[in-house]
Amino acid sequence: MFAGVEIGEREEEAAAQAVLASVPQGRTLRDDAADLGWRPNHKFKGKLILTAADAAPVDLNGVTITVAGPLQDELQALQDMHDQWLRQRKADGTRPTASAMLAAFVDKSVPNLSSIVLLAECGGKTMLLTGDARGDKIIEGLETAGKLAKDEKLHVDILKVPHHGSDNNMETSFFERVTADHYVFSGNGDYGNPERATLQMLLDARGVADDYTIHLTYPIEEIDAGREADWVKQQAKEAGRAKPPKGGLRPDWSADEQGLVAFFANNPELAAKVKIVSDNKPHLIDLLDKVAV
Repeated sequence: MFAGVEIGEREEEAAAQAVLASVPQGRTLRDDAADLGWRPNHKFKGKLILTAADAAPVDLNGVTITVAGPLQDELQALQDMHDQWLRQRKADGTRPTASAMLAAFVDKSVPNLSSIVLLAECGGKTMLLTGDARGDKIIEGLETAGKLAKDEKLHVDILKVPHHGSDNNMETSFFERVTADHYVFSGNGDYGNPERATLQMLLDARGVADDYTIHLTYPIEEIDAGREADWVKQQAKEAGRAKPPKGGLRPDWSADEQGLVAFFANNPELAAKVKIVSDNKPHLIDLLDKVAV
């Protein structure tokens, strides 16, 4: 069972920030779609832009895009939640405010489950963009879209690991079903991401004999500093609650037990697969086929 079904305070806080950040992004996406003549959730050149068995991929100047998420049920759940919020605001006679919007949209699972998941294909190369979606929902979407057969595996060149590497969204089985040459973890330690447990899942699924690369968007020491700060923050919140959390109060931060530096030190063959994104130059993932000289 995926831990992402229920999220804690730090995930709610992260979701709140994501809602605020995504509002202008959503407007830009809407305006760009209008400029291209697209109608949301309708048809583009006669093809449905939805995660559905009969929704053919869309061709964008030679790049084939398959929408693998969200599923129709998740979209409807998000729409229903928004409609309910609007009705409540109307009944209360109140105007929509930023705080009220956050209170309405920071749900236990609906916002993340409605993340957009795209499989991009071009020239025989593939990239899976997963947003904050949950692993089992990504699998279901890929199966629905006809890109992943039941009980089979899908291999892509690049996989953007869901939700910045949060272990709330992952299980080892996801990394077993969807494999990649390149895994991108876009987290700086905020809210504990990328989580050590997620990297352990990847290791358990792929081992070290397989040829793949892990791309971290920040130096490991910086990620650990952010993860430790979040750990201490969450520990203080737990200690301040009237009722202790299930399983008891988390222990003090241990670099050996929770740190990524220690994790990679204990797994040197995995550490050899890690590349760090520099902050002063572009990070290139080279997918070109090697040419024999």
